[in-house]
Amino acid sequence: MSRRGTVRGLCLVAALTVLSLSVAPVYGAGRGEPREGYLFAATYMTLNNPFFVVLHESIAETVESRGDRIVVLNPDYDQVLQVAQIEDLLSMGIDALFLNPVDWKGIRPALEAANNAGVPVFVVDAPVYDEQFVVSTIVSDNREAGRLAALDLLERRSGGTVVILDHPTNKPSIDRVEGFTSVLETDPDFSVVSQLSAFGTVEGALPQMENALQAHSDIDVVFGSNDPTCLGALAAIVAANRAGEILLYGVDGSPEGRDMVREGFMAGTSAQSPVSMGRIAAETAYRYLAGEEVPSRVFVPVSLVTPENVDRYPDEGWQ
Repeated sequence: MSRRGTVRGLCLVAALTVLSLSVAPVYGAGRGEPREGYLFAATYMTLNNPFFVVLHESIAETVESRGDRIVVLNPDYDQVLQVAQIEDLLSMGIDALFLNPVDWKGIRPALEAANNAGVPVFVVDAPVYDEQFVVSTIVSDNREAGRLAALDLLERRSGGTVVILDHPTNKPSIDRVEGFTSVLETDPDFSVVSQLSAFGTVEGALPQMENALQAHSDIDVVFGSNDPTCLGALAAIVAANRAGEILLYGVDGSPEGRDMVREGFMAGTSAQSPVSMGRIAAETAYRYLAGEEVPSRVFVPVSLVTPENVDRYPDEGWQ
């Protein structure tokens, strides 16, 4: 294993510096009318995941290129805090909100507050349950991300026992697992022996994978709902001397995930594009504020990164 792979893949958490954006009050006219500038706001379930950092940077780049401003807040997986933060943002007189919910159902009070304030909401990466309060949802094709991983698995193995590490309050995770299991259900030689909640984090996945390894000595495959989950699972697998025996699949196509594919520790990761997602979200918001009709749902395509095609993807950074 290379030094880069060791540093990136097996460390539990890397410190991330989140850019603090200065915000000045910006006032303007109503939707579709001329104005001096827009004030946008964004909140993501966490900014301790590189995916959301890159997603926000992509949105901010589009906003700032037009001379407008954006403020971002980080609830760090706390749904109650996220709702309170959104209420604070609404009190600032923001023109639009980019939202990635901690809990796809628990976010409703914030959606109602935004709706009552006349602030349009653009959901990114993770849908909300109450979509009637949302102008547009821009997400990866998450069900397809799970399907691609399972289809590749069927090409590599003729059967086996499977562990799934999910994130039950996160709709993308729900969709990814459904896509994955929908394919496995077509082959009776595969069986899911355990489905555990890792909540999309390295720290959540590590103990759950340790528990799974202790409970099942014959695990052949692990499907994680995102790459951080897979990194936590990998740490447990390596500690149990099972590296190379268990096929590990994830979703993100992150730099760390692609390194794990290159190093032979992951069989595949379905690649998302936070850069494209952020740009599309920002452009959709501007079109709406200009009075144009916008789609209620936009699916950003995904692709599976495998040892056979990993060199087609960037060595560094996100796509």
